[in-house]
Amino acid sequence: MKKVRKIIKIASNYSIIRKAILTSIIVGTILNLINQGNLIFTNQIAEVSITKMSITYLTPFMVSLYSTTTALLRKDLLLLTEN
Repeated sequence: MKKVRKIIKIASNYSIIRKAILTSIIVGTILNLINQGNLIFTNQIAEVSITKMSITYLTPFMVSLYSTTTALLRKDLLLLTEN
């Protein structure tokens, strides 16, 4: 149970969430332009999939949040084993 609390504490940290949001905005925008840019730039907005667009922003957010959380957990574990 301590590990779950630690994961939640790390993952809900303001600076980690902020970094994940910024990553999501940058990477999600680039991926959406690659995947649906032709529809956006040719003014075929009605054909743009909101679901695909949302998932394209959600995926980098989750990856960033997960990778930062696991990296900090591993760092914490290494510090505990060194002492």
